Amino acid sequence: MADKLATGQARIDGDPAKLVEFLSMLDTFEFWFNIVTP
Repeated sequence: MADKLATGQARIDGDPAKLVEFLSMLDTFEFWFNIVTP
């Protein structure tokens, strides 16, 4: 996201620290996980 902000392709209205705080609370999951198992 930092590269998009630097090039002007994205912008943040408000406090950028709040966005960073929000993103830090999101969980990360393995991309390949079983949705249905036998």
